[in-house]
Amino acid sequence: ILGACSKDLGNYDYQEINELTIKDINEEYTLRTGLDTLSINPNIAASMDGNDLTRYNYNWILKIDNKVFDTLSRAKDINYPVRLAPGEYAIFYRVLDKMTGVSWASNVKLKVVSPYSRGLLIMGEDPEGYAEAEMLSMQSDTIHVRHMLSGSGLPRLRGPLGMVHTGGSSAYVRLWAMTREGSYFLDRASMTATLDN
Repeated sequence: ILGACSKDLGNYDYQEINELTIKDINEEYTLRTGLDTLSINPNIAASMDGNDLTRYNYNWILKIDNKVFDTLSRAKDINYPVRLAPGEYAIFYRVLDKMTGVSWASNVKLKVVSPYSRGLLIMGEDPEGYAEAEMLSMQSDTIHVRHMLSGSGLPRLRGPLGMVHTGGSSAYVRLWAMTREGSYFLDRASMTATLDN
């Protein structure tokens, strides 16, 4: 058996394609779960699309862990109310040119923090006499969080006594809402609770 090579004559037919540049997306966003909305309006500059935005498919994909991915949006812009557990996530923005089949991408780091981890927490009575808690959350800026107990999932309680944070090992760290009608611990990331708490 004999082998042979043919000479490469360089007879290739190259042509330019529509090239995209994705702008106005930060590399990292830090947002508070339950309070903030991820809003990104990317500016897409194309070399030859004639401003035809119907030419593209868009995907905002959230990487939750190494095995779980979720599509957040299929629109050019995203307005996603953050309801994720505190942690660090990756978001992949993909723009597919349907005419050429070429995909362009921009990747974003999303840091989700609990709005309840830093700030001033107070408890008292609302105008109807029910126990209520509010907080001045201090992360990158200060925000007033209202209706923490009435929005927690617990029944309306009377006779507020106070909020208590128990220290110790991680299994016993709790934030308790104490009233004359009962005391309940709340999830420290979402400030939710059930009667089982």
